[in-house]
Amino acid sequence: MMKKNLLLILMCFVCGLVYAHDGLNFRNLDVKSGISDNYVRSVLRDRYGFMWFATLNGLNRYDGYQFKKYTTTQLGAYNNDIESIAEDAAGNIWIKGPVSYYIYDREQDKLENKIQPILNKYGITGEVSYLTVDKDYNLWCTVMDTLFHYDFTKNKLHTFQLPGKEKMQQVVCRRSCAYLLFSNGEIARIDSNFQQIRPETRRTLSSGLQYNLYIDTVDRLWFYASHASGLQCYDTNQKQWIDYIGGQELTDALITAVMDDGDGNLWIGTDDKGVYISYNQDKQLVRINKKSENPFSLADNHINCFFKDNQNTMWVGTGKQGVSFAALDKIAFNTCFLPEQEDVKCLQEDKEGNL
Repeated sequence: MMKKNLLLILMCFVCGLVYAHDGLNFRNLDVKSGISDNYVRSVLRDRYGFMWFATLNGLNRYDGYQFKKYTTTQLGAYNNDIESIAEDAAGNIWIKGPVSYYIYDREQDKLENKIQPILNKYGITGEVSYLTVDKDYNLWCTVMDTLFHYDFTKNKLHTFQLPGKEKMQQVVCRRSCAYLLFSNGEIARIDSNFQQIRPETRRTLSSGLQYNLYIDTVDRLWFYASHASGLQCYDTNQKQWIDYIGGQELTDALITAVMDDGDGNLWIGTDDKGVYISYNQDKQLVRINKKSENPFSLADNHINCFFKDNQNTMWVGTGKQGVSFAALDKIAFNTCFLPEQEDVKCLQEDKEGNL
């Protein structure tokens, strides 16, 4: 206990400036810091600790001191727009552009558009039309009407024939529980043995919208259209669509991103209202937005994406002010004023816990 208290005090002096309040303390990285564009679409922390930011103007790698930019125009892309980035269990970093997929070549320190040699090692052949890495860090790809799933833990490839003529739009999977979203609004489930695709539920889709699925840590599916109102929740255990904490307040919010913080609390990004956190255990909805008078507030209310790294830091990619990040382990400091203005040179705790 003594060491913990001393550590907290040392952190006050090392940080220089500590802003204590009931919310989260955010810091910001933007074009002034060196990032190539303030519109951040996707965030990743790789196995070596580097931060990666996918922007409208290229891919950025951040080592804590400076940024390095990677472009796709030299590989034939018509612009440098990067849509998403993800790392699989083997350490492959996959990058999605508007029309093509790329992979990061660590040895050459460059992006490569020839992804097929890597996929061939896992038994995936043919021209890939869809590629994603799930929450278990396993790989999913579609080639025409075939869905491939490579399990890195078991070193095993699963192959599925996609049913019907409807196009598969998205795969989400956590703890080997996988769901597929199709263009007609059908949501299907792949059973635990990865042997068959079974219909689960269905939603009505509107034309012209991009729909998304997200699976959280308590087996709920979240369904929404990007930059449109409405966020719906499906309980996979109860097999029904359910109400959730804050659902009424979010009726008119334009949803852009969803992320579970690991404790069943949902971070919900919006187009212009900042972030809402639906605390499942505390049964409350909290809004976090930009406050111009607070230098440690969220940098922008236009949210594009979330990423929680293995250091329990939440990264928030914004549409206008780069990326904001905050430690989820909040530390609050209380000031105890002494009767006289004396220097404190020693701290001691007795057996009753008095300091």
